[in-house]
Amino acid sequence: MTVEMTLAPAGHAVEVRLDDETLLRDLRELRGQVARLLMSGHGTVCVDLSGVARLSSATVAVLLWVKRGCLRHGIEVRVTNPSSRNLDVLRRCGMLEVRGPATGGRR
Repeated sequence: MTVEMTLAPAGHAVEVRLDDETLLRDLRELRGQVARLLMSGHGTVCVDLSGVARLSSATVAVLLWVKRGCLRHGIEVRVTNPSSRNLDVLRRCGMLEVRGPATGGRR
């Protein structure tokens, strides 16, 4: 997993690329980066699922934690590059329905 926090003109952005092999080991880093963004009260979290072959219960738990925290603080959440195999799981857990404060659109 890679976690990168950047400062863009619209605010902070956390880009997270989840990876099957390192997800559990790197949860502390992910939570710390997202927590810092939540404290700022603005920005975007982009979760890239291109490295996830199958959504495990741990992965879904992380996604739901990120979603709840971000929506509570008005931070946009984007899920990118899910495999076609993971689309149904993402729909069922509400990750394809996340709405950002700026666009109000579907992700």
